[in-house]
Order: sequence, then structure tokens, then C-alpha cells
Amino acid sequence: MRSASVGAAALALLMCIAVGCSQAAPPAPSTPAAASHDQFVAAACAAFDELDAAIGNLDANTGSALSKALDSAVSSGDVATANRLADESIARLEAGRRQLAVAGGWEPGRAMATASDRFFLVSEVLVNAKKDGAATRDIQSGEAAFEKAGGMEAWHGMLTAAGAIKLPPGSSPKPCPNVAVQL
Repeated sequence: MRSASVGAAALALLMCIAVGCSQAAPPAPSTPAAASHDQFVAAACAAFDELDAAIGNLDANTGSALSKALDSAVSSGDVATANRLADESIARLEAGRRQLAVAGGWEPGRAMATASDRFFLVSEVLVNAKKDGAATRDIQSGEAAFEKAGGMEAWHGMLTAAGAIKLPPGSSPKPCPNVAVQL
């Protein structure tokens, strides 16, 4: 029964993504929205730190320690461990979405924050599909769900939106301290 409800939740999330309903998760009430480029960079970099911890770097095709452990649990059929690791990944992705909501307060970065939020949601589809595949040791289910949910399109949309950010006069892109991203 649990896998049916998880499957239904994943299907609802896929449908939401397909119709473009993804909006950045609202920031916590005590967290002000970014009002400057510096605040945008701080929040967006924090979001990308969470993404890197949850799934790794898609550009470099490197998984995170967490995603590699999830893959190992799925491959070995360790459902309990897969569930725990997937929940941890989802929590990291949701924390990143909250940071994206903060970043989206800065108007020039709003489109990038929204596009990134869509990628974070598709990443949750990937993680949930991996978790669901643990019972059958189906390691490929995550990639198939990611592709079906438009993962690569979401990735490219995020990169395109990041490249289109109009910086304030006299500003230049700033690197994130922990991930290979400049904003």
C-alpha cells in the first residue's frame, strides 16, 4: 500500500511538472527575499550546495556521496536504507527550493530561481523513482523517471536562465564557494 501512495505522489509531481506548475517554494516567514545581487548569490549558492549534496553534479556526471549510497542501497535491494537515504535527499532538495524562493526575490534572478526550482522538482522525481526501485533492485528506474519528467530540459532551462541574468552595472558574476557555479 505504501508504494502505491508513493507512486501516486510521484505521478502527481510528474503531472505538476508537465503542466508547468512549479513555483519556487515560499521562503520561511522569517527569511526575507533577496533584494540585491549579493543576497541572490548567497541564496542561490546555498540552494546549489543542497543540490550537490543530494544528487551531485550533472555537468560532471558525478553523483554525491548521498546519491551513490542510495544507488548502492537500491542495487542491493535494501529498501529500508533506500527509503532513509531518499528521504534525506528529498529534504536537501526541499531546503534548496526554500533557498531558491529567497533568491527569486531579486527580480533579475527570478527566472533562474524558477527554472532551478523546476530542476530541483525533477530531481525529486529521480530520487523517488530510485527509492521505489529498491524492492526490485531496479537502478534504472530513476533515470527513466528523470528523463520522462523532462529532467534534461529542466537542466538546460536552468542553465539558460542563469546565463540570461542581467547583472547590476559594474557587477560581474560571483562564484559560489562550494560548487562550480557563477552567478
